[in-house]
Amino acid sequence: MTREDVNHLTGRQRLDPGFVNDVHYELMQYGMAFVTDTSRENFYLIPVSQAENWRERLEYHFEKELFCNIIPIEKSG
Repeated sequence: MTREDVNHLTGRQRLDPGFVNDVHYELMQYGMAFVTDTSRENFYLIPVSQAENWRERLEYHFEKELFCNIIPIEKSG
C-alpha cells in the first residue's frame, strides 16, 4: 500500500514510526506484520503465522550445501 492508501484508510495525515509500531503490534496478534520502507512511502502487510524459523532454515541450507560438495574418494590398488 502507498502512503496515500494508508492516509485514506485511516484518516491520518502523519504516519510516524509510533503509528507503524502500534499497528504492527496489534496485527501480530492475528499473524500479520505491518512494515514500511525507511521513507514510509510504501507499507506492507505480511502473513507471518505460517512462516518458517529463519535460523533453522538457514542452518538447514548451510548444512545441505556443505555436504553437496563432498565426493567419495575411491581406494586405488
